Amino acid sequence: MAWHILLSSKAKADIQDGINWYKSKQKGLGKRFHAEVKSSISRLRKSPFHAIKYNEVRCIQPHKFPYLIHYIINEHDQTIIILGVLNTSMDPEANWFLE
Repeated sequence: MAWHILLSSKAKADIQDGINWYKSKQKGLGKRFHAEVKSSISRLRKSPFHAIKYNEVRCIQPHKFPYLIHYIINEHDQTIIILGVLNTSMDPEANWFLE
């Protein structure tokens, strides 16, 4: 059974920031980044039980891009809540949802 996905406003902004950054670097790269993030989210719908990294937060990495999708799951509601989509070179402590 497929899980429901909820994207936080922070995650939506993170994705858009990534799209804009890659778009500025090479034509079509922003679209490729967005497609890989969407593909990773689709994988989560089928199999959300990746290892817990910290404070019940799990992560999955889109193929070919140095980002991690940070999420939590609610098994009772079969809901995946995506908290953020972060570049792995960023300081994770700068993000509010890690507290």
